[in-house]
Amino acid sequence: MVTNSKAELRAKKKEYREKAREGLNRGDEKFLPPKERGPQKKFARDYTDARYSVGEFMVPLAVAVVVLSFMPNAEIQAVAIYTFWAFLAVMIIDAAIAGARVQKLANAKWGENVEKLKLYTAMRTIQMRPMRIPKPQVRRGEYPE
Repeated sequence: MVTNSKAELRAKKKEYREKAREGLNRGDEKFLPPKERGPQKKFARDYTDARYSVGEFMVPLAVAVVVLSFMPNAEIQAVAIYTFWAFLAVMIIDAAIAGARVQKLANAKWGENVEKLKLYTAMRTIQMRPMRIPKPQVRRGEYPE
């Protein structure tokens, strides 16, 4: 006789989801999506997480610009908007440099048959460090070899 099978199944699914979430945050290969797996992607993640990136500060700056745009002074609004655009340009340049650097280091480490890591690295540099998934596995300054 089957009793509480739905409840047991629900509990097992919940337990697996929790385990998968923790594994994803730890960077466990088993729980990573296919686009995040492999030693080359781990290298790109670790390199990105070891450096400071301009893009990490984009969201706080955007909030500040929104607040400043409500100021009644047009000069303050203009400075905020121009600062935002300048910051955006610097962020794009920083992301491109980081992507090119990671690609160059990966090519040196694994040869020419390396995945394309430029865009992957650039997208990770734009994310705020606490919001990255999988969570950073290295401290600032601990670059991978």
